[in-house]
Amino acid sequence: MVNLEWKEFLKKQPALDFKGVARNGWLGDSIEPYGFLSLLSKKNDSGWNDKKYAEMVEKSNLETDEAKRYKLLSEAETYLLEQQPVIPLFISATAMLC
Repeated sequence: MVNLEWKEFLKKQPALDFKGVARNGWLGDSIEPYGFLSLLSKKNDSGWNDKKYAEMVEKSNLETDEAKRYKLLSEAETYLLEQQPVIPLFISATAMLC
């Protein structure tokens, strides 16, 4: 394990200039699953690129039937987790008033 100063990490991580894994974090701005799933369907910090996954996410975004759309998003998420380009470690809790 190597601990880097933040400015060094910001240089190395996008360039994938390290061996092994790097810890990163994303915060969702809504409860919509497309927000997170779309992060990995295009150029991203992990360096992972999968055409099948990108097509699955795009197909879900074009679906107008909500139930079908969420089913497609679930299938994309399952595929993503099977490929393991990222390892979700935790999900923070947020209290929201609706």
